[in-house]
Amino acid sequence: EITTQGIGRPLKAMGVYPAALCCNLYNKKTKNVQGVGKSSKQPNITSIHDECFVTAITNDTTIGFKYFAFTNVKSITVTVRNADGRVKIFAGQENIGNINVQCGNAWQSFETSVNVTDGVAPLYFIYHGKGKMDFKCMELK
Repeated sequence: EITTQGIGRPLKAMGVYPAALCCNLYNKKTKNVQGVGKSSKQPNITSIHDECFVTAITNDTTIGFKYFAFTNVKSITVTVRNADGRVKIFAGQENIGNINVQCGNAWQSFETSVNVTDGVAPLYFIYHGKGKMDFKCMELK
């Protein structure tokens, strides 16, 4: 069991996790978003037809999850829509991969190989692109 003092029990870095579980959501214009219901004016967690996701993700928005116990993770897949850009992936401060994302209003999944050091770290996704991307979930393999 991997634990780090002061952060509790980290999530296992394997399997599918909803983006709505993020604990950090911010960009240059918006401090960390708490709660929901900000419409499309700023990044926020929303639900439509019983489907929860992060919406209104604009250029330089960070979506963060704390914490994951990484052990032999080889790839990460993101499921997004309304995307036209790139998602940079960080484990702590280490850039572990990048995913080019281009899709319309239907959910699409994009995968990349990652090079992540085993251990406990936060996981961050930073969107660089046009429009307002929606982020449904991620899968770590």
